[in-house]
Amino acid sequence: MVEAADCDPFLGYGCDGDAHWTPEAVREWWRDRGRITQYLSEHDWDGIDWARQGVGAAVRDYESYIAGGLAMDLRVYLYWPEEGRSPAPDDRLPQLQSTTL
Repeated sequence: MVEAADCDPFLGYGCDGDAHWTPEAVREWWRDRGRITQYLSEHDWDGIDWARQGVGAAVRDYESYIAGGLAMDLRVYLYWPEEGRSPAPDDRLPQLQSTTL
C-alpha cells in the first residue's frame, strides 16, 4: 500500500483525509449510509466474473462492518477533528447524530 501511494500519478492516496472529512461530512455520510447498503444489497456480487477474487465475501464483510463496528470507529475518528487529539480511554466520544437540527 505504501509503495502504491508513493507511485500513484493521480494522487489517489493523498493521505489527506482529515482535510476533507469534516465532522459534518462524517455525520452526513453516516446519516446517508443506507444508500451504500442498498446499493450493495441490490447486486449479485457472487455472480460476477471477479467472484473468484472474493468480491462477494468482501462486500458481505463491508456490510457487516457498516452494521456493526463502523459506528464506534467513526466516533473515535470524530474525536480527532473536534478535540485536536486522539481520545484517551476515559474520554467521552462524540455522537454520530448531529446535536443541532
